[in-house]
Formats: sequence, structure tokens, C-alpha cells
Amino acid sequence: MNEAFDTLELELRRLPGVVGVGYSDEGDTVVLHVLAEIPQAGPSELRRQVSQRARAHLDRPLVIELEDVAARSPMRYPARVRLEGVRVDKFSQELDVHLALGHRRAVGRGEAGSPADAAAATMVALATLGAELPFRIDAATASLRHSPDHAVVVVLEPDARSPKLYGVARASTMEEAAARATLHALNRYLSRDAVFGPGDAATTGASAATAGV
Repeated sequence: MNEAFDTLELELRRLPGVVGVGYSDEGDTVVLHVLAEIPQAGPSELRRQVSQRARAHLDRPLVIELEDVAARSPMRYPARVRLEGVRVDKFSQELDVHLALGHRRAVGRGEAGSPADAAAATMVALATLGAELPFRIDAATASLRHSPDHAVVVVLEPDARSPKLYGVARASTMEEAAARATLHALNRYLSRDAVFGPGDAATTGASAATAGV
């Protein structure tokens, strides 16, 4: 599956407007997430091209989800939330995602080497800052590298029947790209005034394991 998807991703990223590709395994079905600048004529032609190429490489039932990145907010985060750094310990292979909200600081911890773990650590840091996050990580996929930077696509699924949230970002490390993609997906949601509760007053840290993400 991974080899077939890598080949498919290369082909899809050559399509005009496509900026990110990811997938999630739903048992019998593969959900293909394509982030692209949808033309004014609509997504029909792009969906046809994606379907044609996907079925040439994947022999399982397929669901294609197109997300229009041109319709999203610019790649920025709410002014109150800042990504201060993503650090990876070379010896323990643990990662720390550092976020700030006003005078508060929070650290989310997890294992390095996986975009899903980095996304989960980012969610933990946000929750520690007081954010109510009714989402689970549906998919976090690192795209093949075509430049010195790493690209990651993150898909978040809400608890209720609401649309999924998509984020894509590039950074010098896969872990930082995953953290930025998670914040990108949550950009609009975090801008709501009621999202953040009191939180903790001082610098705090938690791991994805202890937080149950």
C-alpha cells in the first residue's frame, strides 16, 4: 500500500493546483485527501483526474475528499497562539511542541518520527493551554520530499457531524511540519473567543499518552 501510494502521490502532485496529498485507511476503504486550489469551473475535472489515477494504483474501494486551500484562511495562526518551537531529543527520540498563549506556556510531548505523534503532541499542548478540542486525528501523512523541506497533511475529524478540518504545512523537519499543519487545520476554530478556558497559569507540559489523545 505504501509503495502504491507513494507512486500515486507523485502523479497527483503533478496535477495543476494540487499542493498536498494524504490518505487514511478506513478498513475496507481508502480515503484519499487531496488539498488543491480548486478552479472556478469547479472540482469535477480535478476529481475525475484524481479518480482515474488512483484507481490505476489502488485496488480497494476509494473515497476522494477534495479540500480547496484557496478558500481557507492564509497560513497564519490566531494572534493569541504562538508556535515557539518543536524540539527533538536525538538520544531519546522524544519530541516537545512548545506553544504560547499570552503569558502562558505549554509543552506537548510525544515520540519523534511520526507525523501523527507530532500532531497529537500539538493537540496536547493546545489542550493544556485551555483549548476545548472536540477533534480526533483522522490522518497525518508526510508527503514525499521534493525539496529540502518536509510537507505534512493533517486531517482532523470532529466529534459531531461537522466537516473535517484539513491542514498542510512545510518545515525543515517532519515534526515541525506536522505541528504547523495541525495549527493550520485548527486556524479558524482557534480564532473563536470561547475556545480557550482558564487553562494553567504557568508553563506546563503533558504527553499524548497521559492525555489520552
